Amino acid sequence: MHVVGQDARRVRDHPRARGPRHRHPRRQAHGRRLPPRPPRHGGPRRAAHGVVHGLRPGIDGAVARHRPRRPRCARVPGRRSPGHDRHRARRRRHGRLRRHGDPARPARRDRRARVLRDRPRGRVGRQGVPRARGHPAGRDHGAVHRHDRRHRLRAEEPRAARRERVLARARARPAGAETDGASTVIRVGVFGGSGYAGGELLRYLLGHPDVDLRFVTSRSSAGTPIAAQLPNLAGFTSLAFTDPLQADVRVVDAAFMALEHNASQDVVPALLAANPALKIVDLAGDFRTPDPAGYERCYGRVHSAAGLLPRFVYGFTEAARDRVRGAQLVANPGCFATSLLLGLWPLKEAGLLAGTVAATGITGSTGAGVKLTETTHHPHRATNVRAYKALAHQHMLEVHHFLGTTDSQLLFVPQSGPFARGIFTTFVFPGLDAAALGRAYAEAYRDAPFVKVVKGSPELRLVQDTPFGIVGWDGRADAACGFAAIDNLAKGAATQAIQNFNLMCGLAEQAGLRHAGGFV
Repeated sequence: MHVVGQDARRVRDHPRARGPRHRHPRRQAHGRRLPPRPPRHGGPRRAAHGVVHGLRPGIDGAVARHRPRRPRCARVPGRRSPGHDRHRARRRRHGRLRRHGDPARPARRDRRARVLRDRPRGRVGRQGVPRARGHPAGRDHGAVHRHDRRHRLRAEEPRAARRERVLARARARPAGAETDGASTVIRVGVFGGSGYAGGELLRYLLGHPDVDLRFVTSRSSAGTPIAAQLPNLAGFTSLAFTDPLQADVRVVDAAFMALEHNASQDVVPALLAANPALKIVDLAGDFRTPDPAGYERCYGRVHSAAGLLPRFVYGFTEAARDRVRGAQLVANPGCFATSLLLGLWPLKEAGLLAGTVAATGITGSTGAGVKLTETTHHPHRATNVRAYKALAHQHMLEVHHFLGTTDSQLLFVPQSGPFARGIFTTFVFPGLDAAALGRAYAEAYRDAPFVKVVKGSPELRLVQDTPFGIVGWDGRADAACGFAAIDNLAKGAATQAIQNFNLMCGLAEQAGLRHAGGFV
């Protein structure tokens, strides 16, 4: 009867039987007392094959089968044996070890059975400590080693399928309806996506985690797959351009207007009539100023939707963040206007914008649009620099309105440069201490996620193909110079529009825009 463990492990009338594969004898021990542990850890590793229990002839009711040893591979000096790092199995001890100890000893308060595990060299492992039961809502969650981090019910679902499921739920929501907190996917349409700014806008929107792009219009490319017109987007979308007259804004929550100048004012009223809750970001110059007379003077046309001008918020994000958050209609600043405001707005905030300021800005060829002209023809521009619209650029209308300046206070000369992307603007501030200029820049852009401040001149290559702008400063105590560098298609157009869109829709301002440019 002692064989089955009913004598409380006190006596035996014959020597203990050993399994044929035991290398070390195992002493009879009290169920809760362990021999001293060797100086090695007892982590979750497996015992060597020779330590695992073998059959005990005459006791376990079976005959031990002695297997011949496998010939070992020839060992090479200095090299470990094959499989030296392989983890070996160690099993739980027999069920009779799930016991409460010696009956002769006083009972413990904790009468729960303890589990002992085998250890190398025939030792019994330490008792397993019961773990506290967690809250039911938190059970069976969280990743374990080599386990999928997703919920077990979604483990077999491809991530692409999950995204389609989320988008399908967003598509089923009525246009303009509030989100329920479980999904922040915003359905978006783009008007005019075949140009340079429109193509850049699509590139960022297709990577935006909270955007479901429903349609993209193009009058000249209707029916053409987007990837055929914009090969860099191949594999990112299967949409084709649609005719603007066939676009249904009732199925979207927001729309981007990337049309040519003077075109948005003819389209926006119809869009708002079809979907009064539609949020709109206009990248053109149609709604950037509430002055219809000034618009007619600069753009040579009477505004056809002048009644909507007061409803649009001018979206220079760094200065109008709070107003943009509560806006339904936003006018995106122009590329030159963005560069000028980056260098001038901090001085207005600090009360340092006084006297006459001279500025020059050199822009890349993409600023002239996708249509070929004589001034954008490569042989005429590749090795050439020229000025144009000196002191009369149309973007000065919105800059003066935003800053409260006049043509006599701000003298701006734009130039075309022999590169494709970017704008580099230089400012001269007579009588201004350079250190004061640096402090004004640092204070204004302290919390701006897409504006960096440097001492000295920024480099245009560091902002090309990025949503960032860099402002710099230099000079003396009696005169200062300011610098601003942006990508005209990104910070000067597409990515600033997405900044405004994010704020309008209650998303993180940096959503879909964390993109660093190349170093060279």
